[in-house]
Amino acid sequence: MALNEETANALIDWPSIYQTIDLVYDGFYTRLRDKYKDVLNEKELQLCCLLKADFSTKEINMLTRQSLQTIYQRKTQVRQKLNLPEAEDITMAII
Repeated sequence: MALNEETANALIDWPSIYQTIDLVYDGFYTRLRDKYKDVLNEKELQLCCLLKADFSTKEINMLTRQSLQTIYQRKTQVRQKLNLPEAEDITMAII
C-alpha cells in the first residue's frame, strides 16, 4: 500500500496531537478552533497546529505526505481567510 496524503492522515492521531498542542502551547488548538471553526477547515487547523509546534514546511510534507505545493497553498489560504499579510507568521497573528 502506497503512503499518500489520505493514508498518512489516517495514521496520524490528530486528537492526541491537538491535546499535546493545547498542553504545550496554552490551549492553542482549542482557542484556534473556537475562534476560527467557521473560517478554517480541518486541514487548515492541522497546518496551524503543526506550524505552532515549529514544524518546517518540509517536516509537514514528510509527516502528512502532502506535496510542498499543497502546503504552501494552504498557508496562503489561511492568510487570505484571516486577512493576514503574506509575510506574517500565521501562528503569531491568529491568537
